[in-house]
Amino acid sequence: MHYTLNEKRNRLTIHADPDDQAWLAEIKTDDLDKWGTLVCEIGVMEFLIYNSELEWIDPSETGDLTDAPMLGIRGEDETVLERWAFMSYEIRSFCDDLLTTGEAVFINAD
Repeated sequence: MHYTLNEKRNRLTIHADPDDQAWLAEIKTDDLDKWGTLVCEIGVMEFLIYNSELEWIDPSETGDLTDAPMLGIRGEDETVLERWAFMSYEIRSFCDDLLTTGEAVFINAD
């Protein structure tokens, strides 16, 4: 998986290639009860998080009143410089979007 930012940096898109989608399908098949949970989402994003500047952001750190999964970039002093949230979280997991369309869109939380 990899990500892109649009020119305005207000839209972060996570991209899953066909191999990633096959892996996601395996995860879903192996443990349907776990699919789409926070534990699953963290596991799915593990490689990307460890190999990029993205980090999980707790919305309470930034004063956001949401439970949406949030990714961001921190500065050297650990302050959150930019953040994006998956705002369709109440109806589906971003894992579903990655599996079905190959993309999950997170929007700027400002």
